[in-house]
Amino acid sequence: MIKDLIGVPYRNKGRDLVGADCWGLLRLFYIHEMGVLLPSYDEFYVDAFDKMATSTAIQEFSNDWTKVDIPQYGDGIKLRLMGHPCHVGVYLGNSEFLHTQTGHNSCIDRLDSVKWRHRIEGYYRHKSQIKD
Repeated sequence: MIKDLIGVPYRNKGRDLVGADCWGLLRLFYIHEMGVLLPSYDEFYVDAFDKMATSTAIQEFSNDWTKVDIPQYGDGIKLRLMGHPCHVGVYLGNSEFLHTQTGHNSCIDRLDSVKWRHRIEGYYRHKSQIKD
């Protein structure tokens, strides 16, 4: 349930409820909410603080995702930090998204807030969620 994913401590390269980085949290969401196991991708970066490496890692998963104009529940969101598309979250509907950042437990934030509305690079739907 989504409530189990709120308050997960931030942990660099974390992939479980003990602690997760932004990709780890997206991965947990897909396991718990969608029944889909996403790759870990933790081998692509040493440290989530390295914006260039995490940006490259995020690019690696693009073959499994399709960019969409209108997000739906469960779509991934790619966001820019310091000019780089190096942060991900999960769209929950009504301009809300689930994410975690360095130094913060996972939480629900508003995409239309001053902090996030100009950082959205795009919304992405995983291939497992696309109906033919």
